[in-house]
Amino acid sequence: MDKAYGTARTLLHHINCYDIHEVVFSHNTNDRPAIEDQQALAGIESIVEFFNREGTTT
Repeated sequence: MDKAYGTARTLLHHINCYDIHEVVFSHNTNDRPAIEDQQALAGIESIVEFFNREGTTT
């Protein structure tokens, strides 16, 4: 996960995007649906807040 996130950040930096949210993911979706993963749901809520805040720049 860290390598993929690092690559994504590098690509975003190349297009001058520096305000980047931390990664949000759900593990074990074969055993538990992501909709039941409270940590993932909290992460999604955090992403919504991230994009709704005033003054967000790319």
